[in-house]
Amino acid sequence: MKKAFTLFLAILLMSGCATSNNEVERQTITGYVIEKDTEKKGLLVIENDETKTNDSTNYEAEWYFPKEEAVFQDSKGNNISFDKIEVGQMVSTWSTTPSAQSYPSSAELSKLVINDESKNPINQMDEKKAIQHAINYLKSNYDNGIIIKSANGQKDYWQIKATDYDNEEETILQINAQTGEVKEV
Repeated sequence: MKKAFTLFLAILLMSGCATSNNEVERQTITGYVIEKDTEKKGLLVIENDETKTNDSTNYEAEWYFPKEEAVFQDSKGNNISFDKIEVGQMVSTWSTTPSAQSYPSSAELSKLVINDESKNPINQMDEKKAIQHAINYLKSNYDNGIIIKSANGQKDYWQIKATDYDNEEETILQINAQTGEVKEV
């Protein structure tokens, strides 16, 4: 009888532990940080042409709101603070909650890793800075959401391809790698 009670108690404890932590962390989006809301502690991350996970014309877009125990890491695996994350950085994200049914959707963020950055081959403007220039330009000239499709370093400029949330209007920008001047091509 004592063995049966002990076995019953062990099963009860194991099942109790299993149901108390049923969150499964899954990798979600790899893409550029397009917006950062420091008041709400939110990050808008959108896929680009290289990281797109489906064949449709839509790009996955997610507002992430970090859980209290969320982990933020640089490209070398060092822990960093939320404050070190910048618009224009390429990041990989993980979440334990399903995405909300909206566009962009939203979810709790459990982990974020900043990917390595590209440098322009001739000048030293990095990809993040070029994307920041592009986003600032696009926000001042367009108003239907910004998706950075690609960023390529050329001889003395960055070429940024962007579109809107509806994929109706593609814009190609050249960012001067020395001055940061933006022009549409």
